[in-house]
Amino acid sequence: MNFTNEQLPTFQNNKHQIVIANAGSGKTTILVEKYLNLILLNPPELIEKIVAITFTRKAAAEMRQRVVSRLNNEISKLHEQISNNTSTNDYQTLNPIIEFQRLITFREHITNARIQTIHSFCFSILKDHAVEIELSPDFVAITESEKAEVIDNFIFETIEEILENANNPLNPLLIKLLNNVTKNTISQILDKIATDENTLHILKDLYSLTFPEYRAQIDMNAEELIGYYLDQFKAIFLKEYNNLISIDEKTNGTKQFGAKFEQFYNDFKILPNKGIYEFLNKNLQDFTTFKIGRTQLINTSDELKSIYEKLKSVADSKFDDKYLLQLYEYSNTIKEISLIIRDKYDNYKKETGLIDYDDILWKTYYLLSNNPDILNKIKVNIDYLLVDEFQDTDSVQYEIIRLIVPFYQSLENKLFVVGDPKQSIYGFRQADVRIMNQLLSEIPEANQNLLEEFKDSDEIVLYPNSNYQIKHDNQSYFGVHNIKISHRLNLINTAFVNQAFTNILKKDSFKYSVDYDQFIIGREIPQISPEIDLTLPNIEGENNNLNELYGKIKFLTSISPQSDNSSEDSEEDQPGEAELLAKYIAYLISSNTQIYDNSLKDLRKIELRDIAILMRSRNRVSLLAKALDKYGLPYILNTAENFFLTQEILDIVSFLKFLDNPNDDLSFASIAKSAFFGLDDNFLIELRQMNTEKSLWENFQEHAAKIENSNQLKINRILKILNEYINKYSEFNPLELIQDFLFKTHYSEIFQNHPSKFTILNNIEKFIQYVRNYNSRYIFSISDLIAEIDKALELRPQESEISISDDNAINILTIHGAKGLEFPIVAIYNMNASSGMSNSYSINDKFGLTFKYYPDSKLIEKPEDTAFDEIETPDNVLSKFYQNQIDTFEEQRLLYVALTRAKEFIILSSTIALNKNGEPAKFKGLFKILTDGLSINPSDLITEDSLSLSSIVNISNTNGIHQINLKYNVELVREDKSKYLQFPAADMEQQQNIEYTEPNLFLDEIQITEPHDIISPTKLETYIDSPLEFIDRYILNIETLDNFAFADDSSSKQENEEISASIKGLIFHNTFEKLKEWINQDQSINEDALINILKNSFFNNGITIREDLFNEIKDECKYVVSTDLIQSILKYINTFEFEKKLYLPFKSNFLNAIIDVLYQDDDGNYYILDWKTNLIQNKQEMNSLVEHYMLQMKFYAHIVSFINPNQDVFTARLLFTRLAKDNQHSENWSHLFSWDRNELIDFENMLDNYIPKMNNVQTLKNYIINNL
Repeated sequence: MNFTNEQLPTFQNNKHQIVIANAGSGKTTILVEKYLNLILLNPPELIEKIVAITFTRKAAAEMRQRVVSRLNNEISKLHEQISNNTSTNDYQTLNPIIEFQRLITFREHITNARIQTIHSFCFSILKDHAVEIELSPDFVAITESEKAEVIDNFIFETIEEILENANNPLNPLLIKLLNNVTKNTISQILDKIATDENTLHILKDLYSLTFPEYRAQIDMNAEELIGYYLDQFKAIFLKEYNNLISIDEKTNGTKQFGAKFEQFYNDFKILPNKGIYEFLNKNLQDFTTFKIGRTQLINTSDELKSIYEKLKSVADSKFDDKYLLQLYEYSNTIKEISLIIRDKYDNYKKETGLIDYDDILWKTYYLLSNNPDILNKIKVNIDYLLVDEFQDTDSVQYEIIRLIVPFYQSLENKLFVVGDPKQSIYGFRQADVRIMNQLLSEIPEANQNLLEEFKDSDEIVLYPNSNYQIKHDNQSYFGVHNIKISHRLNLINTAFVNQAFTNILKKDSFKYSVDYDQFIIGREIPQISPEIDLTLPNIEGENNNLNELYGKIKFLTSISPQSDNSSEDSEEDQPGEAELLAKYIAYLISSNTQIYDNSLKDLRKIELRDIAILMRSRNRVSLLAKALDKYGLPYILNTAENFFLTQEILDIVSFLKFLDNPNDDLSFASIAKSAFFGLDDNFLIELRQMNTEKSLWENFQEHAAKIENSNQLKINRILKILNEYINKYSEFNPLELIQDFLFKTHYSEIFQNHPSKFTILNNIEKFIQYVRNYNSRYIFSISDLIAEIDKALELRPQESEISISDDNAINILTIHGAKGLEFPIVAIYNMNASSGMSNSYSINDKFGLTFKYYPDSKLIEKPEDTAFDEIETPDNVLSKFYQNQIDTFEEQRLLYVALTRAKEFIILSSTIALNKNGEPAKFKGLFKILTDGLSINPSDLITEDSLSLSSIVNISNTNGIHQINLKYNVELVREDKSKYLQFPAADMEQQQNIEYTEPNLFLDEIQITEPHDIISPTKLETYIDSPLEFIDRYILNIETLDNFAFADDSSSKQENEEISASIKGLIFHNTFEKLKEWINQDQSINEDALINILKNSFFNNGITIREDLFNEIKDECKYVVSTDLIQSILKYINTFEFEKKLYLPFKSNFLNAIIDVLYQDDDGNYYILDWKTNLIQNKQEMNSLVEHYMLQMKFYAHIVSFINPNQDVFTARLLFTRLAKDNQHSENWSHLFSWDRNELIDFENMLDNYIPKMNNVQTLKNYIINNL
């Protein structure tokens, strides 16, 4: 094999080594060759003494496969030589026959090769030594859903035990905590600490300190962070200061302030740590006194202003000892409660023979730390430890590695790690880039102490007999290797990435920062020359066609007017970006656009499989998927999105639920109308009318065979299949049932013509694997599986190990999911969006556990202080800034990972909002990072056609490294670029030459339904009242003033209120969702609990608490609960379900209801309650609203009627909460609707009349034409 001069030193075996490998630089090749050469130094039976640790199971499998492939290659060479009785230079010193047999033996032993993930490695250690750590020898891993449920139960149980025992030392502390910290915050913190061993470890160490010791450590960390910001401020200030000196004729004021700032800076540096907060409080205001004209100096730069605001937040915080001590006590109390919960959880796992994911590492760490004999036994069986993706290592993994290979003490066991700090993007999994930064100094220091002398050259021999002479510098000789040459990126991509990240990634004193080493191109570039200018037009007026050979960068920009009423980050507000990206991709395919294929060394047409669309987070995908469907672009959704929520999986789960309970009407209706069977709504309505006392399935069995209509073949088929499963399903496990069901229903043919075919089939395969995993352990019944699925629906899925299929479809995945992959074309979608939401608390190793809290009365000294003002200490302020700084650096690295996935073509997609002046609003997220790094003028992105960039790029070939002066254009594509956007929705099937076979199941043709639509009461009512408004609102996405006519803030009387009624309504609803938490067993009101819940709701909705408003909403809640009506209902409070979401299949659509309260009486009958917070002045206004809301209530009742087939009458009650004062009679503040089943059947017939019209595009077009 051929290796670069950068790679060769990594194959030395006389020292510890760390390899920093740029994206695409061949690190896997280095690992495979390193591993192969190491194992071949020993006899085959000692192959286990070389251990390779990878980040994922997929990476382990790939490395093992590549090692086998290399062995097979060498075996084939030897076999050919033996057969031909020839030899090559490589094997001259070896006996070919003996070596052939030796390699065969190695291949046989490769099954024993220890190529595994860190969790697999540790798991095997625990299995071997389970007794020593009091584990059951046959322990298994707890499921995430069971873990969440068990922890939740222990949190509730522990708090209850402490509160019920007045003698418990934690009792008064917890009561104080509950009175002054929101319950939601406490719950989130307890859940986090109890489920995260690393976090608990941090807090145990920190809060074991006395308060003075704790303060000394926190203040030292505070001084370091504030000093970091002051250093940044100084650097920026000096730049601005020098600019002002050069242009300001009256420089005395400028110089005076410069001297003042220098004095401030120097004084801060010599302060005792404890005095820093008071110093800022007293002196920071001076920064605002200096102005240039009317502009404050701090406002001359966004960076200066941002840093000043951070420092001011610290200066304005509550830094008195009494407030700091209060936070310390609260945090320590939470830590102590967490320890109790954790002990209970650990005991539960011990008793049930379970371990969780964290245990695998932490129990291994404790085992090795506390048992020297076991540690030595493991160490003597490891000669070399190779670790891949080291930048993703967390603290406990690092400690395990240090125990096994004490690289700082000896060269007896050697460590070889490979990684790229620039690709450290798993902070949410505790990955800590500081560890790799630390190892970069530890490895050379250890080698310097352990190696006898420095040599500037060495000779190495690689298998089978290749000699290489390598030259050293200090770094490489002492074990640090920088691999800069990348074989992935084309010329323009390399220039673009280098230019951006030279400015973005800069190592500074903040330990989470990393440096950027510029890419050197290692792949072959055609038609290369020292000067390349791609900005010159060719004869046709297009940009130089050499771009296809050298790569492309394009910005796709959707322009959005600034809206004060919507979130700029909401994908629902940005349909234009998804449409633009889909249309542009359709253009690329239809226009036969070409890209360079490095494997062919030639241009070829773009295929869909070449394209990957990457996004920051999973919740941005819905509009994009719709837009791709619109243009007939097949795609595979490779995100870790919860696939249980996809329609095809919901249908399979409905099948399982039906088998578990055949009288569940919702499940039967769902499976009957699914793509698996395709019955229509008319048949189900007819079926239900036959006997309303029986379930749909009972009616189906009794009457289906007698019905003669076009569905007869489908009816016979579903009757036969479902009866067969009902009669024998108990004989099979869930996996067998699902696989057999999918086979009998010909699922692969059913979805053959669906635009999302690949995603659907991929989801079904993932679901089968999910069931297989559980089936192999302990879930053998449908009921157990359904329970597991229901739990899993509540959990946020983890990022999966993604395998890219060979199907000709676009791949959609998160940036995290794309790590380690590469694609010819990468589109980064929704770049101009914020990173995410922040927590109400912060936990880290610098500032411990911090949050805001309400003060005790003894802390309130000034009359203007109230219990409604939360206390924020400098600890909390700085902890948030510290975490934000960590997140900012990680987001920079996330952008680096995204951009370096593309080999040939990068598409940068974003929505730019305009302010009231028509200028771009401030950029956010990845888009801000990139445009700042490239110093792009924001206005250029909405006015210019292209950006001209130039760069010097280094390229490596057999003659060494050469420089290329490159000039190129980056095209700016917007909606007004007709070249792309006049492209119609296309027949992509024809363009891609995809041949679909029509499914031919039995004698009737199964019709693939139209894409599912969600029908809500508001949508239905809008169509009935005004088809034109329906078209505006739901087809053209145009809002009208009439849309708000019956919103909760509709009354003109509210115009002068300082907070809208809709926000009041939101807080009211939030509070009543937690009704069970503030109602005592005797149905009286727990006012303290009500106040805490209201405070939390104000905080979570970002609303400043004003006492009169707070009391107004509190009183309204009390009035409502005190009425005779609600008091009579509260006896059923244990059955209350709040914000109950229900979906009912209806033809190719879903009826959707979100019911404020759904509850049952003692007979199991369901009742609906719906809060209305409208401001109503009289009975007439109430009656008008009752008439308006009647359809919504009937809609709800119709869906609920499917839940209980034995219920005859369904009621829904409107509750106008603002009329509930003075314990009024129910008639004066509420209205009761009531319908029997026949009336609801009539309603279903009405739905059957309207919904097809709502879905019929041609009907809507005709309506528009006739009403012009």
